[in-house]
Amino acid sequence: STPAPAPKAAPAAAAEEAAARPAAKAPRKATPTRAERAAAARAAVTPPRRRSSQSCCWPLGDPGTPGFHFCGATPLPGKPYCAEHAQLAYVKLRDRRDNVA
Repeated sequence: STPAPAPKAAPAAAAEEAAARPAAKAPRKATPTRAERAAAARAAVTPPRRRSSQSCCWPLGDPGTPGFHFCGATPLPGKPYCAEHAQLAYVKLRDRRDNVA
């Protein structure tokens, strides 16, 4: 008589082998490159509105930040600034010399 065939590996044995192996890790999300992060930062900052002759062009805030804008008040005739900002912008030379320590 012929010998009985060797029993095949039981499904339980295959499951044990799979459990012994480390599980495959989920693929990591790609981190944005420096250029992509810079482009996203530039897109997040809204560009300041164009100045018209109908509004004061005194800059307020730090350019490149979301809060940057121009004054926007009514300018003095023939000047780009409102009365308040014209006083700051147009200082007589003598006044500047007096302020120097």
